[in-house]
Amino acid sequence: MLAPVEIESRRMTKEGKSKLKLTALGIRVHKCSICLSQFRAGDIMAMMPKCSHLGHQRCVVNWLIKDARCMVCREPL
Repeated sequence: MLAPVEIESRRMTKEGKSKLKLTALGIRVHKCSICLSQFRAGDIMAMMPKCSHLGHQRCVVNWLIKDARCMVCREPL
């Protein structure tokens, strides 16, 4: 399942930095399970169908070309 990553809320820290809460399909998202970089607003998130683990769309597609199992739990697709 694919969904865009959206900004749920934004706040300023004491240091004056902007802190975002990001969601996709109503789920809080943080880091891609494959490349480990943080999701950004506008990224396309891919969710594995059986186990619901998350990754960037491009990372998941590249992973599935090499291995037809989940990148986290190894659940067969």
